[in-house]
Amino acid sequence: MKKILCTTLIFFLFLSLFLEVSSEVLLITPDNPDEKTFPGGEIEYKIILDYTGAEKPPKTHTYTPPPTTVPPTPSPPPDPPTSSSTHLEIGAKRATVKFSLSKVPEGWDVDFKYGIDTYSIEPGDKKEVFLIAKVPKETEIGKYEIEVKIQSDAGVYDPLKLKAEVLEKDLEVLSIQYSPEDPKDGEIVSVMAQVRNNSPDDRDVKTRLLVDYNTVEYQTIPIPSGDTKSVVFTWIAVEGDHKLGVHAMEIPGEPDKSNNAQYADITVIKLPIGEADALFQKANTYYYNGEFAKARQYYNLAKELYEQIPNQDRIDQCNLMIENCNKYLQALALIGQGEDAFEAGDCDKAIELYNQAISIYEELK
Repeated sequence: MKKILCTTLIFFLFLSLFLEVSSEVLLITPDNPDEKTFPGGEIEYKIILDYTGAEKPPKTHTYTPPPTTVPPTPSPPPDPPTSSSTHLEIGAKRATVKFSLSKVPEGWDVDFKYGIDTYSIEPGDKKEVFLIAKVPKETEIGKYEIEVKIQSDAGVYDPLKLKAEVLEKDLEVLSIQYSPEDPKDGEIVSVMAQVRNNSPDDRDVKTRLLVDYNTVEYQTIPIPSGDTKSVVFTWIAVEGDHKLGVHAMEIPGEPDKSNNAQYADITVIKLPIGEADALFQKANTYYYNGEFAKARQYYNLAKELYEQIPNQDRIDQCNLMIENCNKYLQALALIGQGEDAFEAGDCDKAIELYNQAISIYEELK
């Protein structure tokens, strides 16, 4: 008995090697196993049936007769097929695949496109199968899974696991900031915002800068699904109290529009250029009239305003004129002290004080 089994096994091994029967490999893979959608959305999964790995031409065996004066009689042609069915070469095998749903999220409408769940495929062919999943509007945000069972005469297959992440169909402005913190009239202000794309698709998000609820500038930024990007606007500050805002324009069907914008209050200080210049000119008038104490007072007032602008050239001029006023006031004080010494009969002291005053005047020339 064992001898018969061994002989049979060897025979079939030899036959398979001789005929080189092709190994049919039918691959069944999902093209998009991970998808994103939103409540009320729809997903189209694509499953690939790939039988191209089974395509292999059958081995041809030829017979070469020994030399002879009489040519061998040719073999008669093969009989034509008596059936309309496709003729399969040795090793080829048509495969049948049947799909069924073994796991579906509760309430979801999931079915194969056109209701076709069974397919036949020839070796060397490739087919696409589509599965449509309709997500109810009341579906909660989260991750879900669809399981597809496969039955085929081509082999045993594990179930396909198709994943779906249900996201809010939503754009959100997370924050808004501006710089500098204390802008002045005419100064360039940078307005920055973080915008998040909570929708299931990559989007070119249209945003706009609002000043007192009026549109000042538009920008479009590409944001992948689930990602956050920064957008930066510029605005020339205008004196007064204002409300800055960054708004992400709504996408069709967006359920929550309350988080599409963020706002910030801003106060713009008026640059006191005209007032500072007026004080500076008034200080000059006192200075050239010899009223150095009043001139110093107005130079100091002008300097404070120039520091707010800021205007460094004018600040330097005010510092120089204040220093000159101090020197003139010091020289005048020395002259007064010299006069007092002269009247007291202390000529040497008077001369010393006068010389000190003269030295200061010479420095001021």
